[in-house]
Amino acid sequence: MTLANKITVLRIIAIPIFIILFLDHHVGWARGIFVLSVLSDALDGALARLRGERTPLGSFLDPLADKLLLVATYIAFTATGAMPLWIFITVLSRDMLIVLGWAVVYILTGNSKIQPRPLGKLTTALQMSVAVAKLFAFPAGLYCGLLDAMIVATILSACDYVWLGNKRLERWDDLRARDDRGRLFDRFYSNRLLAGKALERDRRPSARLRQPGRDERFPGFGERSGITTLLIDVLKGFLPVFWCQRRFRTPLPWLWAPPWRLS
Repeated sequence: MTLANKITVLRIIAIPIFIILFLDHHVGWARGIFVLSVLSDALDGALARLRGERTPLGSFLDPLADKLLLVATYIAFTATGAMPLWIFITVLSRDMLIVLGWAVVYILTGNSKIQPRPLGKLTTALQMSVAVAKLFAFPAGLYCGLLDAMIVATILSACDYVWLGNKRLERWDDLRARDDRGRLFDRFYSNRLLAGKALERDRRPSARLRQPGRDERFPGFGERSGITTLLIDVLKGFLPVFWCQRRFRTPLPWLWAPPWRLS
C-alpha cells in the first residue's frame, strides 16, 4: 500500500472519532479532526501525483473517504438539531442515487468506470463549505447563502448524473441492437451464400447427367447388418442341398435328425 493510500485509510478511521467527539460536545477536538481530515485529503492527492503512486485503490478510496466524512458530518448536525432533517435527506438522496445508478450501469454493461462531473465536484465543494460554515459558526448570512447554493447544486448534480446514466444505457442498447442486427445479417448472408453454391452445383452438366445410384434412390437399402449377412450366407449354403433333394428325390435324413439317431 502506498503512502497516499495509508493517509486515506487513516482519514476513514478518523471519521467515527470525529462523530463521537462532536456528539459528546467536544467541539474543539471535533474541529481539529475535521481540519486534519480536510488537509490530509489535499496531502494524499499531492503525494500521489508527485511520487507517481496513482493506483486504482487510491482512486476508489479517496472519493469514498470524502463522501463518508460529509455524510457523517451531516448526520451529526441532524442528530444534534443543528441542521434540519430535509437537508440531510437531500444530500443523502443524491449520493444514494449515484450509487444505485452506478450499480445498474455496472450490472448491465460491465463498465465500472466512474467519471467525476464538473457539477458533481462543485456540489461536493459546496457541501464541504456548508459543513465548515456550520462547524466553525460562520455568520448566518454567509451560511444561508452557501446552504442555498449547495441545495441547488445538489439537485442539479443529481439530474446531471441521471442524464449521464441514461445516455450510457441508451448507447449500450444501440450497440447491442447493432450487434444483434449484424449477427442476423451474417446468418442470412451465409444461408444465401450456401444456397447459391448448392444451386450452382446442381446446374453443372455433370450434376445433371449423373444418375443417382441404387443406394441414393433407396436410402439404407444397400446397408446390411451382420445378422442379415449371416442369414444370407446360410441360405446360400443350403440352397444346393434342397435343390438336389427335390431333383433326385433323395431323402437326406441327416438334415433333419442328428447323426446319433440315424442308427
